[in-house]
Amino acid sequence: MRKKNQKLNTRAGSAPNRINEENKFRMKSPCNLPFTQVIVRPDGTLGKCCNDPLSKITLGDLNHQTLREIWRGRAYQELRKEMYFNGRQNIPGCEFCDIFGLYNYLPPSAMTNEFKRLVDEISLRKNFGARYILDTTPLSKNLFERFKVCGVGFDGFINIRGDAADKNYKFVTLQQALSERAFILVPLIYYDDGLFDFLHGMGYRYGKDYLCCTPGV
Repeated sequence: MRKKNQKLNTRAGSAPNRINEENKFRMKSPCNLPFTQVIVRPDGTLGKCCNDPLSKITLGDLNHQTLREIWRGRAYQELRKEMYFNGRQNIPGCEFCDIFGLYNYLPPSAMTNEFKRLVDEISLRKNFGARYILDTTPLSKNLFERFKVCGVGFDGFINIRGDAADKNYKFVTLQQALSERAFILVPLIYYDDGLFDFLHGMGYRYGKDYLCCTPGV
């Protein structure tokens, strides 16, 4: 039970005691829930997240699809891509939500421990040739610099977007990296799981030839 005038989360703008605040406060920051959470309703449909209590948005139906098909499907992938690059401001059901930040359910200690784990895992591998970080996003470049400070050097980035090369870094194509049998670090943002199917098809194995890191490291 709650008091009627108690100020809690907006629940994506659907909370009755916050409904009049929709036009006063709109966050633009991304949210990590589409990357980390699945909400299954009693009827087998999948809601967008726990902040959609009235089930306004549906991303799939387990009566007709497997959980894997839904999680890897177009609806989820498009949502993640929009959320990561543009934030919540243009997403119906997210635009008035006040859950804060891309890392909202990851405490700083968890982020620190996860990054330390990656540093340790990569540092212990002495037989690596080239090392590349996938993509050219700000997240990838931030990881490059953070690892460098910790004594773990990467040779550059895998440019999967065809972005103009930054002369301060080395860029290669995915095919070039594979031809070198390079180690790849994959920041998990919106990437389609087809990427991992492709890597496995090329003989890459998780933990040996590539590792993943979450946005919150």
